[in-house]
Amino acid sequence: MTDPSKFSCKRCLVAALSTITTDQTANSDVKRAHVAYERGWDRTRVNGSFVVVQFTKSEAGITYGQSMAWCHSMLEAGAKPGTVNVYRSTFDRAWRVVDCGHRDSNGTTTSTPDTGSPVRGVEQQVTTVSTQGPSTPLRDLVRNVVSEPPKRVTSSGGLRLSVAQKNLSLILKWSWINSLISAPPVCPIDRIMLDRASRVTGHGWSVNWTSVDSLEEWDQHFAHLLRAANGMPIAEWEIIQFEGGGEDIQSPRDREMKELFDRILGNESSKPDPVSHEKKVEDAKISFMARFGKGGPGHDEWPYDMLTDALKSSLQHNPTYKETTSGDMRAEIRDAIKRLGLEFLGRWCELSLSEQTVERFREEIVSFRDTLNGLYRPYFR
Repeated sequence: MTDPSKFSCKRCLVAALSTITTDQTANSDVKRAHVAYERGWDRTRVNGSFVVVQFTKSEAGITYGQSMAWCHSMLEAGAKPGTVNVYRSTFDRAWRVVDCGHRDSNGTTTSTPDTGSPVRGVEQQVTTVSTQGPSTPLRDLVRNVVSEPPKRVTSSGGLRLSVAQKNLSLILKWSWINSLISAPPVCPIDRIMLDRASRVTGHGWSVNWTSVDSLEEWDQHFAHLLRAANGMPIAEWEIIQFEGGGEDIQSPRDREMKELFDRILGNESSKPDPVSHEKKVEDAKISFMARFGKGGPGHDEWPYDMLTDALKSSLQHNPTYKETTSGDMRAEIRDAIKRLGLEFLGRWCELSLSEQTVERFREEIVSFRDTLNGLYRPYFR
């Protein structure tokens, strides 16, 4: 049995585990308790909300007893026993072989184990949408209560919300194209789609999407696309436009003149044809899969193509890693992103249609970003 007072810093514990396993997920999980004590809190989702668990801060390292106290506290907070047992098993394997000689500046163990009941609570922040411009559809859809930790993680460094929204929205897009889920209520947001929306509406956009790191900025970008979609389901509008199947882009003034001439001449051809719209959507799906997949919609390898595309598309235009981040650590982070993406998809598939909402997606992208920053913030710009 491991001595409860045995001490280790995070780096030594990860190094110890890597000598007995090459499982990148385990190497990521073993840091969970250390990260909780470093920042002074952790959290777990209970009935759709986050319950925050507070810990005594200990930045230099923790004892084995503290890692077991983390397991106990998370269970008390409502974490699933199966999940906590996986962490406990990983901790046990690493702590049996670790040999860390580091201590804090005083040469002593950083702190005593937490053995009391966790301090729990949910801090709620209500986010509203700007009332400027014709954004009524967004105001009706995008009103959400987002659970945050007691001390909000600052946006100075770390993975940005832009990466989270692009990764998870692409996972939903691929899953919809391949008939795993119904059409999602959101779509990938990037420069291509923002530019296309501006050409439709005649209105510009100001914040570079790779710099987006708040829900307020995401709301503004999403509202921009909703205005351009003009009532069309946003997933259908996005894939048609992205695959070049949209109507020729006209300026708002030219479009108004065309509509005026159509009314004068009695020309009804400008009204959308439902049959042709459905065909455009299906053609766009086939086109998308031909470009980014190894076959048409539904082919056996599409989940692997999905993870590759979501990872590449979310990271390639973002200044993600610090230059000092090693190749091995970047590979570990990429594996963690894929794992979190699949966990998100699993949760989404379990939701009823009425629960697959913009509100839920906003909650998920914040959780995705904060989880990765909790594990890997020192390696991100």
